[in-house]
Amino acid sequence: MGGAPGPTPAAAAPVPPELLELARVRAVRVKPPPDLTLTRQFLGERVLLRKLRRSNAGLVEAWESVAPPSLLERTALRGLAQGVATLGVPDASTRYELDRFLRSGGEKALKQACGAPIRRVKVVIENA
Repeated sequence: MGGAPGPTPAAAAPVPPELLELARVRAVRVKPPPDLTLTRQFLGERVLLRKLRRSNAGLVEAWESVAPPSLLERTALRGLAQGVATLGVPDASTRYELDRFLRSGGEKALKQACGAPIRRVKVVIENA
């Protein structure tokens, strides 16, 4: 089987410089297709939820450890923003009872039990 070598592949034709320039311009000017997935939005929401969980987790545990059982079942934590803890109550009588509890040392105990700094506690009546 020693014979003459087979035909050699044709050498690649040189690419004209105009086509090289066109390819370069297309790479720079053509925008990629838009990202239609929700990945970016979910990542942003995940960061926000982690931040909220970190700030409110200590408050929830502190409130559950400090509040008397009679008030605990009738109050709802609404959040902690800029040092103001907001508690929701269903009616004025519960608001009064909660106010008496907070003024008699409950607010101070809540501030000590919570890891986040609390400047004041705001009580709001919620419409059911």
